[in-house]
Amino acid sequence: MNVQLLSSLGIDSNIDLKTMLESLEEKQFEFLERLETVNDENRRQEINMVLEEINKEIEVVKNQIQVLNTAVIWDTEELVEKKDTKEAEKNIKKTVDKEINEKIEKFKEKEVKKQEKEVKKESDENQTETSKNQTETSKNQNVSSQTQNSNPNVSTDNTKVSATDNNSSEYMKGQAEYNNQNYAEAFKIFKELSEKGNASAQYSVALMYRDGVGVPKDFNRSLYWLKRSSEAGETDAQYAYGSALLDQCRNDEKKVKEGYKYLRAAADKGNWFAMIKYVDSALSQIGGKKEISKAMEYCDKLKATETDSFNKKEYDNFKVKLKELKKKGNTPTKAKNGSRKKKKKIPWWLIILLIILYMIISRKINFEKDMLEQELSSFPIMQEQNEEMLEINIRITADAANIRSGPGTSYDVIGSGKKGDEFVATGVTETTESGRVWYEIYLDDSRESIGWASEIVMEIIE
Repeated sequence: MNVQLLSSLGIDSNIDLKTMLESLEEKQFEFLERLETVNDENRRQEINMVLEEINKEIEVVKNQIQVLNTAVIWDTEELVEKKDTKEAEKNIKKTVDKEINEKIEKFKEKEVKKQEKEVKKESDENQTETSKNQTETSKNQNVSSQTQNSNPNVSTDNTKVSATDNNSSEYMKGQAEYNNQNYAEAFKIFKELSEKGNASAQYSVALMYRDGVGVPKDFNRSLYWLKRSSEAGETDAQYAYGSALLDQCRNDEKKVKEGYKYLRAAADKGNWFAMIKYVDSALSQIGGKKEISKAMEYCDKLKATETDSFNKKEYDNFKVKLKELKKKGNTPTKAKNGSRKKKKKIPWWLIILLIILYMIISRKINFEKDMLEQELSSFPIMQEQNEEMLEINIRITADAANIRSGPGTSYDVIGSGKKGDEFVATGVTETTESGRVWYEIYLDDSRESIGWASEIVMEIIE
């Protein structure tokens, strides 16, 4: 018997086997219903894994019940043959499947009746409120005009009831379209419901934007609808939104706090994945001491649901590491705050002295700069001669040569030359990784355009 599974499902392992079997089957139906409304592939896999564990546990309980029911003395001469046993097992399986289908139908009928009761209750409340309004309007002088003004409110209320009544059916319609791979139609239905405030539809829209199903991928829109669904209390959306903020915005302190807020909301509802994500983020030093303390609490909760000694030891190790981080206070946010506190104040007289030295050095530098500019301006002819001395003449030696925009064959071709063409090089050269030298050359006499030519297609004219 899987005590850990029973505990996580909220089933007492000490109850009688028949009651336990009924509780497990109810949980099985709940997860089957949840599987129909989930679009996220990762989440569907998680639910399928839980369903597999529940199915295994149901088989274990059934076997135990069968052992108790057949605890009689068997006559060896009347043992059932293997063939008959297999047929009996098939019949039992058919019977069990039939019972499961009947219970699913009963569960659905129960949900429909529950919704009808809620709609009827809301309708009765609206009728009572309408009658009160009509009584109040009869006391005024302009009875007819006020009655006309009250009619729109009545119709509005009736419309709201109708929308509420169709909300779940419209969502199931969208889910059916999605399962049939009519993603565009499914998105249209989910989007309309999302605008009306349906949390499940908002979560579905967020996932479709995230994965690019039925619509182009859009991270910002996905994040927007995840937040709307999280604010409405959708647990899966709270986990997904909090995780997205911590993964994508870990350098934004405000976003990190918001991410932890929604992870806590999901984790406090018992979401195992949210607790694991919270602990992992705290171990990665995202956040501060408050987040570390909460992560330590989740380590205790996760350990309490485990029966495997290895997993329990792992949660203990996580808690020890979190304690060390909390003691050192070496998370990014806290480290910055701590370093500020340790800084010493600079004496006022030292600041004044540094300012005076800066002013003296600046004046000296400016003075020497002005003197140098004056000296250089008095020798314009020498400057021109130095520039001319750097220039060299080159001649194309290949039958055809490409002139490129930069020093290398990866640059674009901007011109060409044939054998015997002469150019003036600026004197600037570049050597590539292969050891080849490239020369910067003027493309025309105006010397306004430049290009680059390789040494293998040219020669220097002496």
